[in-house]
This record gives sequence, C-alpha cells and structure tokens, in this order.
Amino acid sequence: MPPFPVLERLQRLYRQKEVPTGPAISFQTACILSIVFNVLYVAPIYLSPTARPSPVAKRDAPSVIRARIRAITISCVISTLVTYYVVAVYGKNDFKATIALLGWYPIHLTDVARVLLLVAILFAGPLFETGIVEGGWRGWIKGEGAIEVLSSWTGWRNFVAGPITEELIWRSLLIPLHLLASSMYPMNLLPSTFTAMHSESRGQSNIPSSASPLAIRDTRNAILITPLYFGIAHVHHFYEFVLSHPHASITQALIRSLVQFTYTTIFGWFEAYVFVRTGSLLAVIAAHSFCNWLGLPRFWGRLGRETYVSDGRAAVDETLKQSRQLRSTTRAAAKTTTAAPRDDDDDDEDEDSEDVFAPTQDEDPIPVLHAPRGRKVWTVGIGWTIAYYLLLVAGAVGFWKQLGPLTESTNKLAEI
Repeated sequence: MPPFPVLERLQRLYRQKEVPTGPAISFQTACILSIVFNVLYVAPIYLSPTARPSPVAKRDAPSVIRARIRAITISCVISTLVTYYVVAVYGKNDFKATIALLGWYPIHLTDVARVLLLVAILFAGPLFETGIVEGGWRGWIKGEGAIEVLSSWTGWRNFVAGPITEELIWRSLLIPLHLLASSMYPMNLLPSTFTAMHSESRGQSNIPSSASPLAIRDTRNAILITPLYFGIAHVHHFYEFVLSHPHASITQALIRSLVQFTYTTIFGWFEAYVFVRTGSLLAVIAAHSFCNWLGLPRFWGRLGRETYVSDGRAAVDETLKQSRQLRSTTRAAAKTTTAAPRDDDDDDEDEDSEDVFAPTQDEDPIPVLHAPRGRKVWTVGIGWTIAYYLLLVAGAVGFWKQLGPLTESTNKLAEI
C-alpha cells in the first residue's frame, strides 16, 4: 500500500486531536479579562495629570482631549495584543481565523451600508427634523459635517477616536472572548475558516450543530453581558460631572449617571447584536459615529422655536416717541430742583440717537418705556411636528422589522 494514504490518515488524526471539544477559556477568565480591559480603558484618564477630570480643566479642552486619546490608544494596543494571543493560542486559530473572529476581516462595505440604513430608519424622525425642517440638508451636500470633524478636537473625539476605541474594546475584543468561553466552542462559530477547519470531524463526532439551542443561548448571553461592561465604563462620568458642576446636587448627578448607563447599555446591546450578525468591526464603528452625530431623538415638545413678530413700525415709533417725552419731562423736573446749571445741548442729540433708552454718564437712570416685541409665533407650523412624531413611530417599527434582514451577513460570527 502506498504510504500516502497512511500519511493522510495520520494528518487527519492529528487535526482531530487539535479540535477543541469544549470552551477554549473559562467563563470566569472571559469576565476577568473584560474587567481588566475596562480598567485599562478608564484608569489612564485619571493617572495622567493632563487628562484627569478637574474643576479647571474641562473635558472639551483640546489639551485634555489629546491627552485622553493618547492614553486610551496605549490601553487599546495592550488589550488587543492580549486578546489576539488568547484567541490564537487558546482557541487554536491561525491568523486568518483570529482576525475573522475579531471582526477585522473580511471587510464587506455592503454590510456597513446596510447597518447605516438600519440606523437611518430608526432615526427617520430626527433626520427629518434636522435635514428638512431646519434645512440641514444643504450642509450635508457641502460636507460641512466632515469639515467640522477635521477642524476640531471635539469632533475627532466624538466621531473618530471615541467610536473606534470603544467598539474595538467592547465589541471586537470582549465578544470573541465570551464566545471562546462558550460551552459549544468551536461549533457555535460560523466563519468559513472555522467551518473548513472542523468540517472533517463533523461526520465522526457528536459535536452539535451551530444552530443548536445551547449554542444560541451562549451566543445570546455574550450579547447581553458584554454591553454591561460598556455601560459600567461610563459610570466614571458621575465623578467628572460632580467636579465640573460643583453647585449641582448629588441626586442630579446620580440620575444623570443612571440615565447614561441605561442608554449606553441599550446601545451596546444593539451594537453587540450587529457585530455578531455581521462580523464587521467597521460596521459597528460606522453605526456608532452616526448615532453620536444624530444624538438622542426628541421625545416630546414642538418642532421649531418661539419668536416674536412686530405688529408694525408705527407701534414701535409711537413707543419711542413716548419714551423721549418721558425723558424730557424728567430732565425738566430735575433742572427746577437743582441749583447747578446743566447743559441741554445734548437733548437734541438724544432725540436723533437710536440709543434712547440708556442714560448718559452724568444723569440718573430713569424709567422708560420699551418697544413691544410683537406677537409670539413658532418658526414652523404644527403640521411639521405631527409629521415628525409619525416618522419617529414609523422609524421604530421599521427598525424592528428590518433588524434581522439588514444585519444578515455571510460573515456572521454565530447564530442568534
């Protein structure tokens, strides 16, 4: 018998021994690493004299932003190297499989576009308000938003550095660690690299399908747990708020932190779901930047703003005339009660002056009449507000219905 079949069988046997049959790491290890990465992300902000919060140095100061970006970048590099080592060595993955699990490769721009479309559907109301009602579409065409990002450190933090570093830590690093800790590893992972690596052992073992209830449960747990770290990482803003707002009450700071923890956790659930479904770090970074640009939507109130419209120039002229007469009468009364003579030449100048309300330096303030502000009106009609809230509801319904279809990808990391 030729030796080649024997060698082939030995190679197959060797590969089967290398196939992990249980978790690559324990769940406790995944949690400990997640906590360590959280600390590494936040601690440098307080260790650096320039980056740490203080009543004097505001978080929007360019020097503070630059210092924080430098510190967090170092933390991200350390966390990435640790995670890569764990995924490659303990997970027994080659380079291609490792970067696939981290969401770095392959890059499908169609997945990014579909995720951005999903976010746009959810924020249909705010986009309508900003783009149509307030006329922001003109700035969008000119690319004014991109110019703002490139010309300010605040823009770099909110739309570039923040989304990249946060999604790298809490999606690209933490989720793979928790997937490695799954009881169904590696068969709960779906990239073609993993499938090809273990395809030969499927027919000869009892390893369950990637869509088994236990595998889906573990994947969902990873999606639910990892955003909690993301929310906790924002709790330190409580201390920062107390320092920058010394007159605010502790209750106000606690409520603010609780609200921030709530919406960051909810947003983290969405981002974790998208990351697992698309296997794309770029997609969640783009969605994060888009959401930062849009901000929280309006849930109450009327669109536009209140302003005042004058009822006519005649009414204003009449008020100014009455004011001049009142000033003249007061000055005449003052002359009769004082012995010192006063120069009245400036009276004629005051009558021709636009600033008829402010007293001169050598005379006492006197009560004057003010011109009426006119009728109070809204800059936009009530119909725009009705349309906004209809779009807000329709966008939420459309988002829920399209959440699955628009995040479906051949690069998904696991079944959900």
